[in-house]
Amino acid sequence: MVKVSDQENYVYYRAKGRSLEAVEQIRPHNLMQQPSASTATVLEGLETLGILKPTAVQIHLAENAHPRPYLAAPQVYELPFTGGVKEYVVEVPVDYNGDHTPPPDAEKLSAKEAAYVKSYLAHGGGWADPRPMNDALGLKPRFGTHMPSDYDARTSQHVAVSPAFSGGNETRYYRAPVDMTNKLRKFFKKVEQGGTAAVQHDPLFKMLVADDGKTLPQFSDFKAASYLVYRNVKNYVQLPIDRDRDLGQIDYAQQQEDALKSIFGDPDYDAGLVARVESVKRVNAAEYYWVAADDFDRQIGIRPPLNPPPALDELYCETVFRAEGRSKAVLEEILRAEKDLYKNQKALELILFGEPDVSDSFNVGGHQFSTYKSQFHPEYDEGKIVGIRCDWTPLHPHYQGMENVEPPEDWVEVKTRPGVYRPGDDAPEEQKKLFARLSYPDYKSFEDVFGEDPIIGVRKEKDAYPRAYREWPFVHALRNQFLIESPADYKGEVFRPTDSACLSKKEYYDFRSMCGDMYEPHMMLRQQGVPLPDDYSYKRPDNDHAERRYFLPAGQSDKIYQDYLKEKNKVSKLRKDFIKAVGGSGSYGFSMSGEIHHVEFSEEVPANWLQQRQHRGSHMDDDGKIYDVTKFDCVPDESTDEGRKNAKKMRSFPAEPTQDDLQQRLGITYGRLRLDDYQGRTLFRIDADSKTGALTPPPGAIELPSSIIQWQQADMMDKRCGIKPPPMSEELKEDIAAFQKKIESCAKKTPPKKQGPKKGKGRGNKR
Repeated sequence: MVKVSDQENYVYYRAKGRSLEAVEQIRPHNLMQQPSASTATVLEGLETLGILKPTAVQIHLAENAHPRPYLAAPQVYELPFTGGVKEYVVEVPVDYNGDHTPPPDAEKLSAKEAAYVKSYLAHGGGWADPRPMNDALGLKPRFGTHMPSDYDARTSQHVAVSPAFSGGNETRYYRAPVDMTNKLRKFFKKVEQGGTAAVQHDPLFKMLVADDGKTLPQFSDFKAASYLVYRNVKNYVQLPIDRDRDLGQIDYAQQQEDALKSIFGDPDYDAGLVARVESVKRVNAAEYYWVAADDFDRQIGIRPPLNPPPALDELYCETVFRAEGRSKAVLEEILRAEKDLYKNQKALELILFGEPDVSDSFNVGGHQFSTYKSQFHPEYDEGKIVGIRCDWTPLHPHYQGMENVEPPEDWVEVKTRPGVYRPGDDAPEEQKKLFARLSYPDYKSFEDVFGEDPIIGVRKEKDAYPRAYREWPFVHALRNQFLIESPADYKGEVFRPTDSACLSKKEYYDFRSMCGDMYEPHMMLRQQGVPLPDDYSYKRPDNDHAERRYFLPAGQSDKIYQDYLKEKNKVSKLRKDFIKAVGGSGSYGFSMSGEIHHVEFSEEVPANWLQQRQHRGSHMDDDGKIYDVTKFDCVPDESTDEGRKNAKKMRSFPAEPTQDDLQQRLGITYGRLRLDDYQGRTLFRIDADSKTGALTPPPGAIELPSSIIQWQQADMMDKRCGIKPPPMSEELKEDIAAFQKKIESCAKKTPPKKQGPKKGKGRGNKR
């Protein structure tokens, strides 16, 4: 590296020797004349000139703004010199330490020549195009990076820039809460369409309008945050949004509300809106400039800096990142591999079973979509193909109704998985090759995204033993970006994927608002239980004072519970007998008062009934086969005698007793009763009163340790989700040993429920 002492941000070189050869390799004119030039040749030229992997970090700094770090690449220009001779000039960036890397064999321009180049690039002129070759190749001059750890605001070199948006000393900036953004958007859209007259009666107008009663702030809606900007405000002027309503001196909530109504006027007063406007935060120009500069960078195709300054940490998520650079390239590579997998999977399906039949078709926004009844059901283990399931009998009853198919010729059953088949030695080579290609990428091997060291998280519920899990980041693949959620470990530390950028809370809020909390991540590795870390300490749960306690029905409480079940089943049987008598399909709707409000029929609407709603459903025959059928929710036709008779009967059913009724019969005056299933038995789960913490035990019931029940219920939930549960601690094992004795002593009093195969809807379709 060569040191620059005169604080220049760029040094100019004349391309010669190896650097001149590299320029010729990337020169757009040459590439057009020689389209056969290989990509490798272009990449070689870019690497030689330091463009492919720039190393110079420049710190851009505007007045009253936070410093912004960028990786700057050398730029190549073709410029006219003395006598109109064209020469290639390389503009080499100087980094924040005052260093730069000269191109190989290049000649540094004299001070006079460098001044000419800077003037030419600034103002243009002549016949030469000052556009850099990098731009012609689609390469940007810089892209955001991390702030260097040794950066010093006093001694480091800066590139002086103008702020993306100018304000001035008489400008005030206010950041709006994220959940208020949509309301502000609508408000200012009305202003644009009809001026202030259109919004004068809106509560927002009364809170935001300036002292003159007509001037509204500018609304700046950026990706990271939204702002209200007041310009030309004198220091001594108090804006309405700054108003001190002095409500702290009013003791009663009703009087506070009355005071606000007198300010904003009733009926315009909106308590929720007032609270949100009062949470608007005045910020300095530096924050506004940073967020505005990020948006400006995106508009011109430049990646913004990856880290916000510490002063803006509250704007950004701690555990959610946007993939950039290396992490983005890795995820795109994974998607390409998965696309190839699906292509090979479809090709094998067509060879073995042909094109699947259409199950259903529907139209969304003018586009036709179809669902298919496929016979191709591949099974994977750790991302690698095991075989295709042809026989569902081994999985009965959970998958009852799925249609068995004949295994393909020369395919053999997998010994460890009954009903699953893979190509045998005599299977056609094409089938064996396609089958061998069915493998998902090994996500764990991509350390740039999923990390190298294990992420150990500990879940600690109140009154329960902590549970440790090995976790991984998971990815949301959106249309034009990847969002990576990286869980914090038990120490609160968060793994950050390579080159990833911090995601603002506003961006994440918009993502969740659009996709919902149940948005399924595209790449998600299954957690697995692990022992608690050696340096993790916790307090043994106190079951005697738990806020949630469990009781096994016994004695008087068991008799009350059994009577409750008999009454509940009796009412349910009355309704079911009626549904069967009128020919219903078995499904119906009823209210808490017991009244049946509709009956479901299959295939057609019978006489004396009126259709209320139609939908597609499935029906299982006696052999366990599933049929797609049309179903109708119907109400009685009260214009006929039979319809009036059915309507009267539907309104006559008594209400089923509820869990609230059971709580009253058990005499539980403090706490909230709910029923839980546990190892085939029913338990009373009682949450203590939220205000007093009091709890009334059911009469005669036997209390079981809350921490043990919660642990074993969590184990069952893990297994249902395919997660290996964590091992138990020694303290937990001791508690369970004592707990098991209590369970065994109660086994005769409360025998487990009979566990038999249940009839339910399968997933297949009869072809």
